[in-house]
Amino acid sequence: KRAVALANGGIPGEDTEAACAYCGSPGVINWMRLADGRPSAWVTFTDLTLDHVIPTTRGGANVASNIVLACKPCNSSKRNRTPEEW
Repeated sequence: KRAVALANGGIPGEDTEAACAYCGSPGVINWMRLADGRPSAWVTFTDLTLDHVIPTTRGGANVASNIVLACKPCNSSKRNRTPEEW
């Protein structure tokens, strides 16, 4: 998750606006902070999910370069298809 957050402009320890890679719907990358203020390793996403561009069921790798942020409707609609097939 951290690599995907960084690739999409996430700032360690900050909440960062982000958008669905397919339709542009807004969301937020939530990068938590430790009690002492340092960035945590914990990252969550508000209104966005992680989507494999090339689905793992179709041979896609589970690496940041194959994962984008997608809103729930786009991710559900795309299912296990490539963006071109979708």
